[in-house]
Amino acid sequence: MPHLSSHSVDDETFKKIHKLLIECFSSEDVLPRTKKGLVNEIFTKTEKEMIGKRLAAVSLLSQGTSRYETSKQLKLSESTTNIIYNRLKKGFYKNTVNVCATARKGVLGKYFENLFKPLPRYGTSPASLLRKK
Repeated sequence: MPHLSSHSVDDETFKKIHKLLIECFSSEDVLPRTKKGLVNEIFTKTEKEMIGKRLAAVSLLSQGTSRYETSKQLKLSESTTNIIYNRLKKGFYKNTVNVCATARKGVLGKYFENLFKPLPRYGTSPASLLRKK
């Protein structure tokens, strides 16, 4: 679990920090490879995994995957999966669902397609799971 400082900033400072974060990731002036480098430099492995699992959970649940399967595949607790599911049903993740739907059209889509398939036979290359058929 990432450590959260007990020293919170005031609301005005938080708004400025939030605006900077959004601008760094949404600016069209910043190249995609620079944004990727930014994620690798700023976020810890734990933070990247936590955010990635949340995105994947929203994506899978929005496609109708069961809470049990989502929890099992992503190694999320049932309570976390239920919280995400309930928020999704209340319309909390509209932007996340849209972004995930767009991302599923690319390589991420192939990953999710293969996530619930049985494991390949021994000797099958993991890269072959992402190849177009």
